[in-house]
Amino acid sequence: MGNFLNWTGGNITGGSGGGTLAGTIIVSSSTNTSSVSGNTLFNASTIALTTGSITSLAYGGTIAFTNLPTGVINFQADGTAFVVGYLSSPTLVNQGTISKTGGTINGTSVQWAVDFQNGGTVNCQVGTLFFTGGGTLENGTINLSGAGSVQLAAGTFTIPSAATFTAPSNNGAYLNLNGGTITVSGTLAGNLTWTGGALTGGSGGGTLAGTIFVSSGPNPQSVGGNTLANAGTLYWTGGTINSVQYSNVALTNLPTGVIDLRADGTAF
Repeated sequence: MGNFLNWTGGNITGGSGGGTLAGTIIVSSSTNTSSVSGNTLFNASTIALTTGSITSLAYGGTIAFTNLPTGVINFQADGTAFVVGYLSSPTLVNQGTISKTGGTINGTSVQWAVDFQNGGTVNCQVGTLFFTGGGTLENGTINLSGAGSVQLAAGTFTIPSAATFTAPSNNGAYLNLNGGTITVSGTLAGNLTWTGGALTGGSGGGTLAGTIFVSSGPNPQSVGGNTLANAGTLYWTGGTINSVQYSNVALTNLPTGVIDLRADGTAF
């Protein structure tokens, strides 16, 4: 599919072998439902959401939408951009660019699970971009840019055992864990702000190898699951790191690890 399409409702579905979107698609309806179903769809161009949202088709089962390295998904308004339909399991695989260039401080939410493969780019120029459906944090570094905030706000994000996921920082902008859960079976590197939600070890444990800034936020912080080994630095300036209820929790501060308590209060 090439050139230009104005998508105000209806369904786009991948055929038996999948299909590629190679032109510009404008999603612009607030009254009709724009939905995705079927086999994998690959986006190689630009999808711009000005109003409305993209919904996984009800009873659609497993749905995969892959944003290729040349692909751009641009949110130009606030609201829920990718909605999970009834009895469907959609995944947005990002190898390209997800950007938010419009809207206000209210933010844009992505309900689908997101699989960040080989890094990719998240560019939030304004407001807040919320990922609320969990997903997978694969090998690579997300390239973070823009003056807005990017938050893992709900759902469980998994770092596989063989993966090293590097959380980004760019001119003071950080990826923020603010209500979701990161389950670390591999290695979490880079820089992360932690204002809520949980860090848990996978079945074989996991390693924290970067810098984590712990500060108070609207949601409590907690640690659970299997052993987490800290080889990096935890800077604590506020909030409380709680152990998850009914969980045997172990946080091992390795010889290279630093836990720096920079304020008064109950840190753990």
